[in-house]
Amino acid sequence: MIKFFKIILSLLLSLVVIIFIGIIFAYVSVWPSVWATRWAFSLTSYERDENYLSIENNIAISEEYKYESNHGKNTFNIIYPKETNQALKTIIWVHGGAFIAGDKKDVQEYMVVLANQGYAIVNMNYQIGPKAKYPTPLIQINELYQHLENNIQKYPMIDTKNIVLAGDSAGAHIIAQYTLIQTNPEYADLVKITPMINPSYIDSVILFCGPYDFQTLSHMFKTTKTPTSILNNIVSFLAKRIGTAYLGDKNWQTSNKWGELTIKDYLTEAFPKTFLTDGKKYSFEQQGKDLVSKMREKGIEVTDIFYEAELTHEYQFNLGTIHEDGNNYAQMTFEQLKIFLKD
Repeated sequence: MIKFFKIILSLLLSLVVIIFIGIIFAYVSVWPSVWATRWAFSLTSYERDENYLSIENNIAISEEYKYESNHGKNTFNIIYPKETNQALKTIIWVHGGAFIAGDKKDVQEYMVVLANQGYAIVNMNYQIGPKAKYPTPLIQINELYQHLENNIQKYPMIDTKNIVLAGDSAGAHIIAQYTLIQTNPEYADLVKITPMINPSYIDSVILFCGPYDFQTLSHMFKTTKTPTSILNNIVSFLAKRIGTAYLGDKNWQTSNKWGELTIKDYLTEAFPKTFLTDGKKYSFEQQGKDLVSKMREKGIEVTDIFYEAELTHEYQFNLGTIHEDGNNYAQMTFEQLKIFLKD
């Protein structure tokens, strides 16, 4: 019996040591937070459009191509109507994933439905943190566009002079920042990235559920000691380490340098017309509304879609979801997006 208790005690002590080491590792390294975030994203799925299978029959999804880059994950697919015999308005889409997760395949079904409206969509991958640090995704969009221009004969459905820049979640921030680089020379100098796209070639911008103000983001999730705030504290812990993984700066929340990531502070009237939406729950609705207000101050044409319903982050991808009030908000937003892109 004594031997049995010794074994149990030894196992318990070993478990305590493992947990202690795990906690220390989580505080010292960003990787546990990265792994946890990627695991959470791997569980995400969206409810497809009820007509998806018939829509899919109309659409071609290219093989996976590579664009020249010094960084990894430099791949893309082109999604376009099968009967295309001319260059189409081209949407370059940057997926989300908190800057450290996600893949182009996560949004592919939505891209199929959108392409069915008569667009060619370049659905790109880019190297995520912490393997690649900011501003790698911005550089890779430049590399992708240059590849498309240099190989235009290979992609006859693409029109590099009629571009829509689009992204969701973290991808929305990346695209918003990338658009600033193309349209604000002073900002391009600030972030030290050479503009690649002639601003006159950018038709419009689509921003879904993105964070646009890193100064606000750094204080968005406050840690507290109340029992009901456990989830909030976990999110705060992860958010701090996600910022470190992407920016390579463990003090990013207090560093003035990262003010350059706050989109509204660098807008000019040259920023293209924009479609922006977000949900209320676990998302960045207020940051979206603040950005819309600043856009209107600058005279930028903007279509903003916000609802009173309690919609969650990335709600717009759930094209088959009926809300408890009977509305399909994703489809409602999609209808507005169709009008926006046709104008």
